Amino acid sequence: MIHILSLNPAIDRTIWLESLKPGDINRADAAVNIPGGKGVNVAKVLRKLNMSVLISGFIGGNPGRTIEEYLEEIGANCAFTKISNDTRINTNIIDNSGAVTEVLDPGPVITVKEYEEFCKAFIQNLSVTDILVLTGSIPKGIPVEIYKDIIETARKFNIKTILDASGDALKAGIEAKPNLVKPNSKELSALINKNISTDEDIREGIDYLLNKGIQKVVVSLGDRGAVYSDSDDTFLTICSPKINALNTVGCGDTMVASMASSFLNEEETDTMIKKAVALASASAATKENGDFSMELYLKNLEEM
Repeated sequence: MIHILSLNPAIDRTIWLESLKPGDINRADAAVNIPGGKGVNVAKVLRKLNMSVLISGFIGGNPGRTIEEYLEEIGANCAFTKISNDTRINTNIIDNSGAVTEVLDPGPVITVKEYEEFCKAFIQNLSVTDILVLTGSIPKGIPVEIYKDIIETARKFNIKTILDASGDALKAGIEAKPNLVKPNSKELSALINKNISTDEDIREGIDYLLNKGIQKVVVSLGDRGAVYSDSDDTFLTICSPKINALNTVGCGDTMVASMASSFLNEEETDTMIKKAVALASASAATKENGDFSMELYLKNLEEM
């Protein structure tokens, strides 16, 4: 079972318009509300790949109920802790040039009692967990070291961990040496406090993580593909296939889902990275966050 930790899920409101005009009236061509947040996107992709999924975290109010009902409809097992505050609503604005503007709600404040309830349930669910994916932001009221603490706990149960986070949550999480870390170039830049502009910069960032004791590192580079390296000195660069990108939000989550599936199936490294890039590219060609065309995915994979 792949267990996804989604501490701060969201309703993703995506708006399409001709061009974004700051400080002026903007009229949308279309808009849609979809259950999202990084962990929910990972779950959506894994279920489309027919993988068994358990997802936990915090949900509250009508937005939270909408997310849980959706996940149950697609066959995911839910173990959310119910909270008194509403789950957040994020807004993605996409113009005709393909540029994406994201406005992210900070999310609810978690009480001490709610956090204690979550911790108790989480430990119980580790008995059915093979792969643990820790992804997304941390809501207020939760210690920033939570990813670090959970990775250390998972290791005691011989559970493989994949970390996809940013900022202080990522910095704290890598100290626990997860099995795989997937930063994008911006997140890698923040880690090493240096602008990532060359292949040498990417290699420097990867070496920083490997020297921290991380076993495997995948740096997602958007339409450029991804770079992989590990503690065995393997180094791979996988280029993305050419596609007509419609929405790049959630592509990194798609990549994480693919790698979690490969982890569970114990696939070879080369296969894992090619599948992840092929799936992320297919996701970029759809309008919905965390969705993809199976036909395009298989076509991408065949061409790589």
